[in-house]
Amino acid sequence: MKRMKDIGIMEALKAMATMRLMGLIGLIAVMGLTSCSSDEENFQQKGTPQTLTLITSSSSFVEVNPMATTRALPTGYKPYNELYPTTVPEHTKIGVFMTPERTDAMADFVYMGYEDHDNDPSTPSVPTNKWMSSIVITDQQQYYMYGFMPREDARNAEITALGNTSGEDRGFAAGATLTIRGLNSVTGADVCVIVGVKKWAPTNPGDTPPIIENSGIQLGEFGYEGGPTGSNYVYLLIKHLFAGLHFKAHVDPTYDALRTIRVKKFELISDVVSDAIDLTIELTPNTAGTDPVTDIDYAPAAGASTTATATLFPYEGSPADVVIPVASPKDFLACYAPSICNSFILQTTFDVYDKNGNKTRENCVVQNQINNNLIPQINTMTAGQIYTVDLLIKPTYLYVMSDPDLDNPTIIIN
Repeated sequence: MKRMKDIGIMEALKAMATMRLMGLIGLIAVMGLTSCSSDEENFQQKGTPQTLTLITSSSSFVEVNPMATTRALPTGYKPYNELYPTTVPEHTKIGVFMTPERTDAMADFVYMGYEDHDNDPSTPSVPTNKWMSSIVITDQQQYYMYGFMPREDARNAEITALGNTSGEDRGFAAGATLTIRGLNSVTGADVCVIVGVKKWAPTNPGDTPPIIENSGIQLGEFGYEGGPTGSNYVYLLIKHLFAGLHFKAHVDPTYDALRTIRVKKFELISDVVSDAIDLTIELTPNTAGTDPVTDIDYAPAAGASTTATATLFPYEGSPADVVIPVASPKDFLACYAPSICNSFILQTTFDVYDKNGNKTRENCVVQNQINNNLIPQINTMTAGQIYTVDLLIKPTYLYVMSDPDLDNPTIIIN
């Protein structure tokens, strides 16, 4: 038998006053994998494709209050596999223009995901710092590498050289304007642009590239000279272009003793923006180790709607639902175009189970407003800043009692 009562299931949406700066570092390694891009046939040229390896490192989400950083890398940057929070695997492909040889198509580098140590099943797998592709590289050809992540989220992209510098036409050596079309304005993807490139070549056969902290990579350098087969490794620095919201969902321990919450869908909705944008970034190289991004423009894409929705969970390869824990919050990352979006609805769909595995409620939907009343900084956040939002699931009392609960004297119904 079941008894019905009213409920308050998301009693607290606590916005913790924690804003952090985001930055990203990457090292790309091309290791003979075939590019998955629709541009592949256009990109490939006459010649034998070879492995180009990107060894990746990323800037962490940095708190506004000072926090420790990896000093061997530019301030605020750290290896990609140390990022927190991080995007899901379906938003990690890096698209690269190998200028000036190819400006009409990108090479796609695929994230290698997780790897096991020595094939030992008892050792947990860890995220790698590598992206791989198989492309034609011309030995001793001078390239300038410009690109972005995630490639799979863009409709297309274009690149042009900045051109004249001090009256001399230096082409892509002087910089580039990168236009990325059709990006979602609200997304679970961490939209980034390459802001540093450094080649590594082995001195002796069998040499392996050093960790990116020891690579000497700097901001503002984009040059890469092609080498013979087996010697093409590239380190990358990547910078965030969107602002972020980091949701940390957890359950009140008293309620968790009685019920289990299984989230089936986690969505962020904005009804005051275009759902797609064209993003234009101007990049000016330098030798001073400073940020090369000199301009960013966010423009609504043609034909875009006025409602944007990002599904943060589930995602490709994820389970159908996820249990919300007590002690270690479940992380969800959302990113948005900062000059386009400033008001959201967080919509959560979940089922409720008692501790005997009986489903007591199905497809519950809760909406929470996220705006400047909750987060005053949301109207002024810029690219590379992130705000942590604490989501506490704490009902005031149970909506439905399951049969086993009738013998449980600890349940109090108001």
